[in-house]
Amino acid sequence: MAEGLGFDRERPDTRLVPAFIVVALALLAGCDGDTLYDFIDIGAQLDPPQAVIEEPSDGIEVTSGNRVPVVLTATDSLGISEIFFTASGAAQSEIRLSFLPPERKVQVDTAFVVPAESIGLVELRLIASNSRGTVGEADPVTIVASNIDRIPPEVGIEVLSADRMETTDTITVEVTAKDNDGGSGVATVGFTAVVTNTARADTFVVTQSEELSPPADGTVTQTFTFTPVFFDPLALPDSLAIEFSGFAKDAQGLCAANGTDSLAASGDCVAATVASQNVTLAKEGPLADSVIVVLGQSFVLPSGGHIADMLVDTTRQSVYLSNQTRHHLNVFRAQSDEWAASVPVGSEPWGLEISEDEDSLRTRAERRFRSSA
Repeated sequence: MAEGLGFDRERPDTRLVPAFIVVALALLAGCDGDTLYDFIDIGAQLDPPQAVIEEPSDGIEVTSGNRVPVVLTATDSLGISEIFFTASGAAQSEIRLSFLPPERKVQVDTAFVVPAESIGLVELRLIASNSRGTVGEADPVTIVASNIDRIPPEVGIEVLSADRMETTDTITVEVTAKDNDGGSGVATVGFTAVVTNTARADTFVVTQSEELSPPADGTVTQTFTFTPVFFDPLALPDSLAIEFSGFAKDAQGLCAANGTDSLAASGDCVAATVASQNVTLAKEGPLADSVIVVLGQSFVLPSGGHIADMLVDTTRQSVYLSNQTRHHLNVFRAQSDEWAASVPVGSEPWGLEISEDEDSLRTRAERRFRSSA
């Protein structure tokens, strides 16, 4: 038998009992009777709820007489039972909300109003309580109330158009604008499109805007549409290059413009004169999205037959099609946008050309002969 410490199964070592008693008394101290429950949750009681004032941001300036959006969040493993929000200083507000049953995470979107002509600091505080009554407090946020809005809105633009468009198709422009929290609100949203025909040196302008009454706080999106302009109907297909600038103004007249869909890229507005029109353009960054639009006209062909060739006659504003199976020419009149009477020709016509004196249309036709023995 190896040497070692002996152990008697019938007689446990009673020297360890006092140590167990001391540890047990220390753990049970302060329990309210439900020993097991308190012991398991004692760690959770020590951690207070987490509370955050998400919006508005600390240090921002808000305009007196306007609504200030507020976003509050609170989390706790035992569940949030109540939150209490206060605003003090140049604006006063109290918001208390209870949650039954308690929720592990809550988010509240609310707001308060800064009184008109009120100027100075506003301190925002948030306290959250869990189901055990433990409280946690968010870092305070301080904002500045002013009777002058000095911050312009943010704006972004998105253009929806096909690579190939017809003369009756539309281009869709979506302009999104957002004023600063507590600002005077978005009052005007619009866009400017500077159109350049790639075959000519001059330009054309399309501009549209929408007035919002009352001015909108938060984020607003306006949708505009227009048909392609500045093309030559006698020289289709025609190509256009279009540059877009979206712009927005708040109720104080502060203006922002942008040529991208990122609101963060907003810059100052520039008042310009283009093609004898007074327009609003973006000052910095890419002036706008660049869009190449190829214009064309599509018409349903007369039913039946197989089309072999096509010829455009710009002098007569006509289009000629050789129909092999119907043995005639289809004639389309561009000026009236309609099909004229077809012209019978030889069997299975193919190939089309206009004579040098532009007086005659020539086509070729297949002639079939039967041989006899």
